[in-house]
Amino acid sequence: MIITLNAQTVRAAATFAGTDDIRPILTTVYIERKDDHTIGITATDSYRLISFEQKQEDVLPMFDAFMLPKDAYKQITSKDDLLHIEFYDDNRQTFDVCFIEYKKTAYMQTVNTQRTTHAQCIEGKYPDYKRLLEAQDDHKGNSAGLNSAYLIDLGKCMEIAFGKHTKKQSAPPVCIDIIDALKPVHFTCTKDSLSCHGLIMPIRMN
Repeated sequence: MIITLNAQTVRAAATFAGTDDIRPILTTVYIERKDDHTIGITATDSYRLISFEQKQEDVLPMFDAFMLPKDAYKQITSKDDLLHIEFYDDNRQTFDVCFIEYKKTAYMQTVNTQRTTHAQCIEGKYPDYKRLLEAQDDHKGNSAGLNSAYLIDLGKCMEIAFGKHTKKQSAPPVCIDIIDALKPVHFTCTKDSLSCHGLIMPIRMN
């Protein structure tokens, strides 16, 4: 059985995954079949959460949700277009991940280059992220659309002004006016066949 994913969507979700090996489940990207034409791609480090829904025209094969380990998704580059994930044992504990890049030659012919790595599923149960998102829906107040490029620029600006975030030095909090300062900040974004929504936990100011 082969599952095909958008490599850059997985790469994007992985930015929200944890880095602490003491909690290995949170270092993974969670892949699930939501319906015949939708794949869910989710990551969280317990302080922030993002969940993508990728629509596909072809009917998806039936598969159980699984956690893609960081040893696999860390190999995704900005040039990769697709991931082919192939389970090849009865217990579906091990699988191959094929990284596929499509590039055009000078003669406008598409060349397919591939790299393959072996991966092993992480044991355990992924957090019930759906419950967190549903709970946030019950507390929605006023909302505003923000240009994601501006948010990136804001992060870069803060890094330049206050220093880069490290294990020894925390990034300064950016205050955003919301109705309840203790509730997670909910965000959504949709374009074409890809949509995402997620949460960022606020930082206590005192």
